[in-house]
Amino acid sequence: MSDIFSKAKEAIEKAVVVLLEDVKEEWRQQNKVASGKAMRSAKAQTIAGFDSVTGVILVKKYMLYQDKGVKASRVKIGRGLITGLTRWIRYKMPSVPAKKRKHVAWAIAKTMQREGMPTKNARRYSPSGRVLNWSSHALGSAEPKIDVIVEELLSQGIDIEILNIIKSGA
Repeated sequence: MSDIFSKAKEAIEKAVVVLLEDVKEEWRQQNKVASGKAMRSAKAQTIAGFDSVTGVILVKKYMLYQDKGVKASRVKIGRGLITGLTRWIRYKMPSVPAKKRKHVAWAIAKTMQREGMPTKNARRYSPSGRVLNWSSHALGSAEPKIDVIVEELLSQGIDIEILNIIKSGA
């Protein structure tokens, strides 16, 4: 692997880690940290091909719904939704007795079916006032930091190429 390629891989690894940190911070700002499961499972990964390096952030599938929302007409009340909401209530509303959680989950599900997800009241529980598009907000926040990483890479790459030219005697 050439010096410039390994430097590029290193820079992309740094950039993806920076983006993951900003994703997690945006989740905190949007109050999307009930059990912490999504936070713990999110991963930054780089994939090196023959002549390319790709950086990705891996998240639980339900975080994609948290990002874009769900129209009311698409909310289907079923065992999975009620079970998920019951678990969420355990973390977000610990004062609700265990026997009442399922009833509260049904009430939330009916509201979601009427209003969509997130519901109209969701904003008041978000420290930032935002409830959707965490991916765009995180990318916007990470972009200046990633720009610095890319600029460092470019300056190192230019230095490496100059050294290679000098070594080759051109």
